[in-house]
Amino acid sequence: MYNNLTSLADIPFVVSTASIGLMDARQRGLMNPPAALASSLPLVPATAPPPPPPVPGPSTAPASAVPSLSPAVAQDSSTYQYQALDDVSASIQRSLALLHQLHCSVSSFTLSSQLTLLDRLNGVIKELSTMHSAAEDCHFQIPVDVIRLVDEGKNPDEFTKDLFNSCIQRNQATKGKVDAFKALRKHLLEEVEEAYPEETEAYRALRTAAALEARKMIQGQTPLANGNVKVKMEH
Repeated sequence: MYNNLTSLADIPFVVSTASIGLMDARQRGLMNPPAALASSLPLVPATAPPPPPPVPGPSTAPASAVPSLSPAVAQDSSTYQYQALDDVSASIQRSLALLHQLHCSVSSFTLSSQLTLLDRLNGVIKELSTMHSAAEDCHFQIPVDVIRLVDEGKNPDEFTKDLFNSCIQRNQATKGKVDAFKALRKHLLEEVEEAYPEETEAYRALRTAAALEARKMIQGQTPLANGNVKVKMEH
């Protein structure tokens, strides 16, 4: 039975099954609790759906009024978001466990298990509220293809694998084009050198001088933080 509850999409089915089981038991005369028992039953809160978030409009504040985050603050914010993501993941696991328990209660419903059923149903609602609150602190950009892959019941790691394979294939195709153009340039330069040797020598001298000038300009600039810039000499 636990394998049937692999996602939160099964919540309506479980709740509907619980309602049908309660109605069927009432029709058979199994649910006639006294007033004292009825008053002690926990009530399932009927919470209204949260209002939709406001649509952000164009900012009217000047650019100078927008505060910029320092690297330390940005790192703390990222760490806080990852902590919130861990909380959401733990809440999802707890929700799946509660749904499994609720499914067991609905499948083997009796009059004596009514309080247990309502208690577990309230536990699911409370855990979903906790999950929603924790998810408000998570601001991650997730590709739509990954969400679609998860909805299809596939492993999201397959998306990463396919993406890397696609990048490798495109990289190989681009490298093949670059090698083909290099071979064509070399062949044309050899043909031109046979027909116009003096012009070809002047062309190579100009290319060498331009490469040296570019190297001097780069060396005169401030070194970058990611290391020295190397210029590849081509003849």
